[in-house]
Amino acid sequence: VTGNSTNGYTVTGTAEPGSTVTIKDDSGAIVGTGTTNETGDYTVTLPGSVGPNAPISVTATDAAGNVSDPTPAT
Repeated sequence: VTGNSTNGYTVTGTAEPGSTVTIKDDSGAIVGTGTTNETGDYTVTLPGSVGPNAPISVTATDAAGNVSDPTPAT
């Protein structure tokens, strides 16, 4: 997670290519979504309202509908 409160924060990572990435805050609200590219990389920009050390979790849902276990990030 990189960024600042003015421009928002960016979450990057990898998952299965073509997956939908969902990022939730600690209350379970969705704060960002994105899609992985053909190599499985993703970049999702979060709003500045998500603080710099706010706990978030990331899941990936593949084309078959399988959802990964949540991965914590700050």
